[in-house]
This record gives sequence, structure tokens and C-alpha cells, in this order.
Amino acid sequence: MSVFSERLRLIRGKMSRAEFSKITGISERALVNYEHGVTLPNIEVAAKICLECNVSPQWLLLGEGNMTVSEEAKKIKTATIIHFDPAVQLVVEASKEVGIKLSSKQQDAVVKIVREALQQQAKNILLAMKEA
Repeated sequence: MSVFSERLRLIRGKMSRAEFSKITGISERALVNYEHGVTLPNIEVAAKICLECNVSPQWLLLGEGNMTVSEEAKKIKTATIIHFDPAVQLVVEASKEVGIKLSSKQQDAVVKIVREALQQQAKNILLAMKEA
């Protein structure tokens, strides 16, 4: 199987697009575009698919290796993604501290807000440095 869209349809299987969208946090429209080869997902979306569906990134993106990954590998991938993105790391740590379990969609929304706040703070700091 050499085409991303075919591999994505295989992952979804008999699950409806609505169900798959809910699990992965991908809009149904985007899913249709991915499945028809109109567009490709960005790395964050591909990572979500891999994490939520226990699929190997190498297999999903390149069609190489095993389709699924072991639970241990899944834990390592999750930790890698969390530590790769500081906004995700902040949200994951804060949600643990306050005892809230976020869905993928909720986490994405909070991460987006955190990224925007961090970006604005960085701009403010740089402007203050420039004026000093």
C-alpha cells in the first residue's frame, strides 16, 4: 500500500467518518480531503492519528514497517510529542496538576490559546528589550 489516503482509509476501516473525526479531532471535511488525496495532514494531525489509532508513523507516512505499534512504543511516542512542543507540555502538566482529563479536541483548543499567549508574551518582551 503506497498511498497515504489508502492507509488512512484502512485505519478508519468500517468506522464512520463522524466516529473517526471524534476520536482523532480531525474535521470530517479534512478527513474526506485526506482520504481522497486532495490534501495531506500536517505533522501534528498525523501524530494525532498515530497516537489515537496506535499506528506507526513510519507506516502511516511512508507505508514502511508494521502498521501498529506496541504499547511501550506508544508511551515513548506520546512522551516525545509532549516534550517536543512546549505548549503541549505546559497544557499536559497543568491538566495533571488540576486533575482534569482533556479530550484531544479540548487539549488542542487549550494548546492553541497557550501558543497564542506565549507568542504575544515573547513579542512584548522583545519590544521592551528593543525600547530599552
